[in-house]
Amino acid sequence: MILAGGASRRFPPNKLLESYGGEPLFWRAVRAADEVCDRLVVVAPRNAAEPALPATAHSVVIARDAMVDQGPLVGLAAGLEAARGEWALVVGGDMPRLAVALLRAMIERAAASDADAVALVADGRAWPMPAILRVAAARPAVDDLVRGGERRLRACLDSLRVESLDEDWWRERDGEAAWRVDVDRPADLV
Repeated sequence: MILAGGASRRFPPNKLLESYGGEPLFWRAVRAADEVCDRLVVVAPRNAAEPALPATAHSVVIARDAMVDQGPLVGLAAGLEAARGEWALVVGGDMPRLAVALLRAMIERAAASDADAVALVADGRAWPMPAILRVAAARPAVDDLVRGGERRLRACLDSLRVESLDEDWWRERDGEAAWRVDVDRPADLV
């Protein structure tokens, strides 16, 4: 699942469509997820045009935020509703340097886990992206959070049993910590 529905307030008009390496920024996340997943769910804003996707992307479903401009947790709810597998890989459309080896290892770890989520730990906390969520546990938890007015993506992990993958684990698969690169402002494209 690629969360691509943000309001882009710090980087108007739409950071995900900004050129990064000669293509729209969010295509990098689409390509990385496409290499490790059988089906992609791209979560787009409720009122936005259909996003153009790389020609190589296969089996893509576009999900729409249920509410306009209400934050990433609402987008996650829409993506989980469209998810069909036991697990959902969640990445941000503004994460251009995701390492396929890291994502693949996270998926393998999730398949062997009895937790509800598998997440990377940095700065003493589990990060909500990239993460692997058990759909059957995450869907009702996220729906309850959204109904209760929560909008922070991190709240999802706070409500699930999380298997945390520490820095030693993820550095073996992503020595540059490229997963931590995201684009929030124009200067981040450099």
